[in-house]
Amino acid sequence: MIDLAVARDCTVMFESYHLRLELAEKFLNTLKKHSVEELEAEGYDFGRKETVPTPSQSVLYETIRKRVVEEVLKPRGMATGPVGARGVPMWHYAAVIITWMVAVTTFVLFPSVASGIFLGFSLVWVGTGVQHTANHGALSKSTMLEYLIGLLDDIAPGGSSLVWRYHHNVGHHAYCNDIELDPDAYSSFPLIRLDSSQEWHPYHRFQFIYANILFSFMWFAVQHADWGILLAKNPEFYGIHFKGTPRSEINTAIALKFVHYFWFMGLPLYLHGFQTMIYPWIAALGFGGWALAAMFIVSHNVDHVKVENSLENCGDWARMQIGTSTSWGGAVGSFFSGGLNLQIEHHLFPGIAHNMNAHVAPIVKEECEKVGIKYCAYPTLFHNLVDHVKFLYLMGKPETAPSKTTADGKKAPLLVKGTIYN
Repeated sequence: MIDLAVARDCTVMFESYHLRLELAEKFLNTLKKHSVEELEAEGYDFGRKETVPTPSQSVLYETIRKRVVEEVLKPRGMATGPVGARGVPMWHYAAVIITWMVAVTTFVLFPSVASGIFLGFSLVWVGTGVQHTANHGALSKSTMLEYLIGLLDDIAPGGSSLVWRYHHNVGHHAYCNDIELDPDAYSSFPLIRLDSSQEWHPYHRFQFIYANILFSFMWFAVQHADWGILLAKNPEFYGIHFKGTPRSEINTAIALKFVHYFWFMGLPLYLHGFQTMIYPWIAALGFGGWALAAMFIVSHNVDHVKVENSLENCGDWARMQIGTSTSWGGAVGSFFSGGLNLQIEHHLFPGIAHNMNAHVAPIVKEECEKVGIKYCAYPTLFHNLVDHVKFLYLMGKPETAPSKTTADGKKAPLLVKGTIYN
């Protein structure tokens, strides 16, 4: 996490990842201090300075955070001490890893459409139940074990955990759904249109149909993006520069790509031949890619969470995170999704173990009700997915195209619950 913050304004990251912020600031104050001007004079470049509200400036965030420490952490002995709320029970991620190992063995030795689907399921579970929490810094109390487990993203689903950490932790989480600062808000454009400020094209009328087909090609899209970034002279993800990453870590990411290709493609091809493997590969990549993409995209792309598309306009970090996220299910869903289901809680506190989110949810709901903020929740993933498809359909309508007057400084029309607002 510190490497991700090197040479950039990391205020939002620092405050949001430390649930026990008072303790974190106590340690921070033991470090030698410099002014920004002093360091810039020595040649350091910190890039864009933070202009948006930060977590500690939000009264709502501070209220929820302090209640979580008192009501969730303190009774469990996590309010003091060196590790806090980090560390998912080992059996949680052991179940995921064992499932993946069984699926790989079955797929390599007995390739079929069924074993391909089973492998696809296991890859999704690694992506959500292991790598997601590990690369957020919350899976294990042992940072070395956590880092190594986080590399399963590279080995199992085949995406670079290094690229993911910069994309997800530096960009998406700090500025959720901000059309300029969150890569997830615009990186799928022009194929998929997720914001009313984006240009409309006639083919967007059909995105509610073809988007789910494109999800099945997620593996290929990830490989293309990863290689372009890892082989670049100065790696970056949509303007997020890898300033804290040594070349050795980039080389490790490249090497792990070949480990993934070996077990997933090379070994099965050697044992069974291309004709035998073609349908198992299609099953694994098609189902796995669709399921993994769907699990992530539904969390911030339904009609209810597009009311604000600028954190600077919203004026409150906690309100932005709550207002642009959805949650579904509870503790059981959290086990199978690695806490992705309780996305509101996860976005408020990305650095805590995902099994804690179910205990945090009642507090967030209560505080939202007190201040009149909509807490967007669904009983199941299916209900969330249905609303997402409806949102894609509505965003494909020509009447949601940006107004021609936006060049004069007027805000683009906004789609909320099927109604266009100017």
